Order: sequence, then structure tokens, then C-alpha cells
Amino acid sequence: MKLDTNSKALSYNSCSTIEIIRGGQPQTSITSQGGTGHFDITLNQAPENLKTGQVYEAQTIKSLVTDSYARFTYVPNSSANGVYGYSSSVNNPIGSVTLTEVTSTSIKGTFSTRVFQDDSGLDLRYTITNGTFCSGPSAYTVVITGH
Repeated sequence: MKLDTNSKALSYNSCSTIEIIRGGQPQTSITSQGGTGHFDITLNQAPENLKTGQVYEAQTIKSLVTDSYARFTYVPNSSANGVYGYSSSVNNPIGSVTLTEVTSTSIKGTFSTRVFQDDSGLDLRYTITNGTFCSGPSAYTVVITGH
């Protein structure tokens, strides 16, 4: 995965896809790690339903469980004390993911977003641009129950 954070180029050396079942709703998580940080994209769609050309807009406060949307999380330094990640905001939804290739062996796409201190969407931390990813098919499924 490659992306620019506040105009600074970043490149992660790994990218993986995981299917998450959250409250009965299948989601696709695309995660990249490298150095001390990571970047996550969650698509509110099962991996087997992803198709080339689909666009997932940033999640809004009005998104329902059945809506297709993207949620973004950026953790600049996961090895620091008090690890903190910054996420896209449902109150100030900015960004999208476009799937440029979906095959049985890979998922590729482009993305941009803004991530905030909290979900209020008032305290912008990073503007993410020029994002690209290439990931393999979902390696396993995680089922999350409760909140």
C-alpha cells in the first residue's frame, strides 16, 4: 500500500485482506503494515461481493447496516506508548475507495480520505491522498460478537 499523509509519501511493505463478520454483517478489512504504523480500510461488503469499478464512499452518520461504505483508520506509530489511531468521521465523511481490479487472487484499488482525532470530525489530523493498494484474497474470517 502506498499513500501520502499531509503530502508526505508513505509505503507499507505488506497488505492483507480479512473478512470480518460484525453483528451478522460481513465486511472486508484491507490492512497494511510497515515500520511502526499501519493503515486500515474497512468496506461494508463481503469479500465475495466486491467487483471491479465499485466505489465506496466514506461512512456517514446515516449509513445503515445494509449500506455499502468505507471506513478508514491510520495509526502512525503503533509501537508508541498510548497508541492512538485516527479515523474517518461519520459526522464529516470525506473520502472514498475505488476498486480497480478484483480477481480470485487479488484486490486492487485507489483511495483518499481525511482522518480525525475523534468521530466529531472537527479536529483534522491527516489528509490522505494518492492511496493505492493491492491485496490477496481473504485469508481468514473473524467473527465479532457483542460491542
